[in-house]
Amino acid sequence: MNKDMVSQEQNQSDKLAEIGAYLKQIREERLLTLDQVAAKTLIQARLLNAIEHGKLHQLPEPVYIRGFIKRYADALGLSGAEVANAFPTGPGLRTIQPSWKDTPAAQLRPIHLYLVYVLLIVAAVSGLSYLMSRSASWVSAETNNVIQAPAPETTAPEASPPASPSPQSATPAAPANLCELQLL
Repeated sequence: MNKDMVSQEQNQSDKLAEIGAYLKQIREERLLTLDQVAAKTLIQARLLNAIEHGKLHQLPEPVYIRGFIKRYADALGLSGAEVANAFPTGPGLRTIQPSWKDTPAAQLRPIHLYLVYVLLIVAAVSGLSYLMSRSASWVSAETNNVIQAPAPETTAPEASPPASPSPQSATPAAPANLCELQLL
């Protein structure tokens, strides 16, 4: 562990004990129990107890401790922000430089990839156009063959002398001009 980190933890622990003792004193002056404050702040009583006794190792990260202190002080009628700001949360956060600023523009937009995409789109459109024109010509050729095919000749049956109607044949005769339909 780094020496600076140890001294910072010690500083946080000392400051937490000081703030916790102050909050405990105010709470007792107002005749409030820890459970009442816990119900009002929605912070577990064990965490409030750890704050009052300066037990840093029983608490979460310093940022959360600062939030707990603020809510605890607000519940007691104090200025929570002022009391919470007295607790050090650690070194300031470093500003992180975005890495995309360091990359050259040529790497962000490679022109060769755009050319490949354009060529693929052109090839796909050409292929579909060819297939559509080929299938359209095939369908038209098939319909021309069907239209040009000679229709089968039908022979009319020879006329027979009219027969006397017999009482047993009640089915009508089929008309003589029926056409046959041939499907391919």
